[in-house]
Amino acid sequence: MVIAPEKACNGVLVEVPHDQFPLFDERERGYRRSMIKSEQLTPYQQDALPEGTYWVYHTDEVTQPDQDCPIALSYLDVILSGCLEHGDEFAQDFLTLTKGWSSPLLNDRKAPRYPRVQPELSTERLNTLLAPVTTLSIKELSVTYES
Repeated sequence: MVIAPEKACNGVLVEVPHDQFPLFDERERGYRRSMIKSEQLTPYQQDALPEGTYWVYHTDEVTQPDQDCPIALSYLDVILSGCLEHGDEFAQDFLTLTKGWSSPLLNDRKAPRYPRVQPELSTERLNTLLAPVTTLSIKELSVTYES
């Protein structure tokens, strides 16, 4: 995420115990953790926001994916699967509102690059959702973690 007051993005709130912050900071290295006000958040579909302190990880500079550093499909699988946990509409919003789908994408399912890969994911549904927006063909997407 990049700080841009005139912009918005969908996200998911995750409760993290304060003593776990160093682990999250390490996981999100390259990003900076900043506190935000609840007034800066809009609940998805009118759900109430929980009480608490809100933090976001952000960067000051976006690095565009390229042939030398493409988006890993194993990363995208985890993100989209997480979106589906919050419903089809949330996943569809992610696909519609996310920019940069023409960026290079690497199907790394046979040798995943993403350290938190979830090889047990069923990719059939993910492929159906990804096919209309990505640069990969259905044939390229059909390579699975089991292949």
